[in-house]
Amino acid sequence: MKIKVLIAIAWLIVMTFLLKKEGFFSKEYSLTYYDIFGKKDPYREEYLGIYLDNEKIGFSKSYIDAYSFPGNRVGFSISNETRLFVKAFGERSSINITTEVLIDDKYRLSSFSSLLSSEQYKIEAKGERVNNKIIASLYSGGNLVGKMEYKEKDFISSFVPTLPELSEGRVYCLKSFDPFGIMGNEKITLKVLKKTTIMFDDELYETYPIVISYQSIKAKLYATRDGRILKAYLPQGFIAKREDKKKEDMVKFSYPDISRLSSIPSNRIIKEPRKVSYFKIKMDKKVLVIKKDAFPEIPYTLPIKEYKEWTKETAFVQANDKRIIEKAKEIVGKEKNSQKASILIMEWVYTTLSQKPAFSLPSAIEVLKNKRGDCNEHTILFTALCRSIGIPTKMVVGLSYSDKRFYYHAWAKVFCGKWVSMDPTFNQAPTDATHIPLIEGDIGEQIGLLGYIGNVKIEVLEYD
Repeated sequence: MKIKVLIAIAWLIVMTFLLKKEGFFSKEYSLTYYDIFGKKDPYREEYLGIYLDNEKIGFSKSYIDAYSFPGNRVGFSISNETRLFVKAFGERSSINITTEVLIDDKYRLSSFSSLLSSEQYKIEAKGERVNNKIIASLYSGGNLVGKMEYKEKDFISSFVPTLPELSEGRVYCLKSFDPFGIMGNEKITLKVLKKTTIMFDDELYETYPIVISYQSIKAKLYATRDGRILKAYLPQGFIAKREDKKKEDMVKFSYPDISRLSSIPSNRIIKEPRKVSYFKIKMDKKVLVIKKDAFPEIPYTLPIKEYKEWTKETAFVQANDKRIIEKAKEIVGKEKNSQKASILIMEWVYTTLSQKPAFSLPSAIEVLKNKRGDCNEHTILFTALCRSIGIPTKMVVGLSYSDKRFYYHAWAKVFCGKWVSMDPTFNQAPTDATHIPLIEGDIGEQIGLLGYIGNVKIEVLEYD
């Protein structure tokens, strides 16, 4: 689940970029793009260095300038590039997010394009104004995989409006949308705290701390009274700070291993976790008992008519794609027993995909093509294949024990007469009881996992 953490970090870094002094928004004030561009020369160039454990691991840079539309109309262009250089379990990768936004001469969002890519996968979002709505298209591997619709007044999350001169206790808010459709479409709040003095680049600055909140994600930044950002403290120990952009050419970026960022230490060593059928733990002051699932005595025959909502196609789970359907039929053959069919699909995914960390948003058809990835890729392909032949399937995110720690992990639940957990990454049907489910659903619901990361402690009480 590390990609969710990194995307959220990158998103918050971009979000802090353009907080300046020209316009403002509050609970009572509906901000428009006019408040940002309608008062001064808009040209702006910003650069932030990104750090983890005092090592530079990336950067984020933005540009705003005038833009000429047909008919001698003048609007504005905004561009941002954010890059992170990381590794997990020894595998190096860079995560790149680039966004281009055009604002027309009437101070309306005209169009945008955003690309999230790594060495293994890439996903692209493109949107444009249609009357008073923003229609966005999502592409994976060059294939159209979904469409989304946003309100005219919502702001794209890679470009957040500017702030006025700051005053203590003021709370600002706005609604934004994430171009990839995974961060949701909800209110962002920024609360200005009591001013304080900090040391930055060997100089003292009088600053206003600002707490940024979005769902369960929080960040704290320090800005001068006129809204100039100096430093931002982000989840999981990431820090972004203002720098001279020329430093980018002089730095060799570190590739820190982020595996442990998405894990929790265990108070007990479990010697054979894959054989555990009973698990009693204490998590966040609550005692939980997890028992290994059992298959029904008489599994349903395919296709299953119940829980039709869990056989539907979504943007990342292309259950209706011809390639997915053909592969699923090839795997199960003439098998109509839903339990046996789901196990055949699980075993095929497990043996076919090479297990390597992947740093992107998985798409079932892309995973089918590339045949590599971690738990996210295994689970999303398994889910699409099962749904395509009528097996209701949910994705589950949570924690699973491995090597003295609980790692954030993804697996699935299939309905074959009853709901049963299956793990195509570990080739388990049903899963062992060290699988601790936190959230069920598709990728859109999984953003809620960020509220657990860094905030959960687990005490193993009993297991068998």
